Amino acid sequence: MSKIEPVRIQCDELSITVGTQTYYPHKGEYIDVRPLLTIGEKKKLVKAQAAFSVLQTSEKDERVVDELYGMMAALVQVFVVSWNWTDWEGDPLPQLTDSPDVIDSLVEEEIAWIFSQCTDLIQGDGGEEKKEVSSVSMNSSRAKTA
Repeated sequence: MSKIEPVRIQCDELSITVGTQTYYPHKGEYIDVRPLLTIGEKKKLVKAQAAFSVLQTSEKDERVVDELYGMMAALVQVFVVSWNWTDWEGDPLPQLTDSPDVIDSLVEEEIAWIFSQCTDLIQGDGGEEKKEVSSVSMNSSRAKTA
């Protein structure tokens, strides 16, 4: 295999609580995610993570919240190459690559969950498969410099 394939993430555990009721709106659904970022995308990820940290430790400044969600939504559109998500009525959502505006129909918990899953995968917290890919990449770059 010469190209890096997307990684499929099952969305069964994504939960949304409304009042006292917990829902699992994407049970049986998945997202296919790019497991690597370009340098430019990585810079945007670091900026988004820094904004998220500020948000966690300070007052909820509306401007910072809007900026953070904008950054997270833009990165989610980069991460997710395909999905089989449905809307609240069970109708298939269009692919993000075909209809970028569909991101605006997601709720906060959905964006945050996708963002978290993708950043864990990219940063190596997504399981053994990612760690093996990182290990191979590091070994091949060492071989070139040695």
